[in-house]
Amino acid sequence: MKRAYVVFAAIAVIGAGIYFTRAPAAKVEAPFDGEPELIAATFSSAFCPPCRILKPRLAKAMPAFRSAPVKFVDYDLTFGETEKVRSKAAADGLGAVVDRYSKAMGYTLLIDADTGEVISMLTIDYSSKAMRAEIEKALAVARANTPETR
Repeated sequence: MKRAYVVFAAIAVIGAGIYFTRAPAAKVEAPFDGEPELIAATFSSAFCPPCRILKPRLAKAMPAFRSAPVKFVDYDLTFGETEKVRSKAAADGLGAVVDRYSKAMGYTLLIDADTGEVISMLTIDYSSKAMRAEIEKALAVARANTPETR
């Protein structure tokens, strides 16, 4: 019986090693120097299969917004460090959003930076091209909601 536990543990360690080394996680966090008008907040985990599809697609879409007022943040919920994620979210002005949406993973919320309103959500159903288009639409909505345009 003890041998079975050792074999099981070895298989689990090897499987985890293969899972985490087969493809590096795409980086989907990029701060914007200045006041962002839109925040793209990704809720992810290393153990989340949809995240392994979403994050590379989003990473391909991000360069199109290099000079746009869009801030990309990633709230990594892998190890259940909710206090660390909450403090990061509070610094980003998204404490209430994270409290509401951090129960699930594998999506990116497009949030109006001024109002905190969720404008749209990106999932694995979007290609990189569709993500770029959706971010552009959300940015237009956020710009229309700025105090200067109201």
